[in-house]
Amino acid sequence: MVKVSKNGKDSITEFRIIEKSKFFTKLSCNLITGRTHQIRVHTSSNNFPIVGDLKYGNKEKDKKLKEVLNETTIVIHLAGITNVAYTKTDSNDDLDYEITKVGVDGTRNIIKFCPPDAKIIFPSTHVVYEGFEKTKLEINEEEPPCPILTYSKGKVQSENDLINSKITLFFPSAFKDLT
Repeated sequence: MVKVSKNGKDSITEFRIIEKSKFFTKLSCNLITGRTHQIRVHTSSNNFPIVGDLKYGNKEKDKKLKEVLNETTIVIHLAGITNVAYTKTDSNDDLDYEITKVGVDGTRNIIKFCPPDAKIIFPSTHVVYEGFEKTKLEINEEEPPCPILTYSKGKVQSENDLINSKITLFFPSAFKDLT
């Protein structure tokens, strides 16, 4: 059990080791409280930061990510922040910075560390079309995105970075072509 509360509200997380390898440990995290960044802060403060975490992580330990991804053949890329603004009035600079660091920079780390023959599965999202003036019920892949908020702009940027990389990319809509 971990409790960190120097300048913030109390928060408690229970950790259980699921699996250990030479470089990484897989944990089960039970949130007793639900604070922003709770798991990230607790793992980092106990010297086992989440690999690739750009805010609370450890750059030296992240070098091991390259070693692990170097042998990877398939990556399911789900990195992103779920606490996002839904309207312009919900948005703020700190939140927008976090969304960009995790989403866009996280994607770039995956591209940088994956071998060229790896395949990345990247579930995109419909929010890249949030800027339509009128609601559209049928949207196809040829429709140009029109993002407004940082989360959707980051999704578009990540898609473009992945498309322009040398790595094979699968978007969920592409799975119908694999059958």
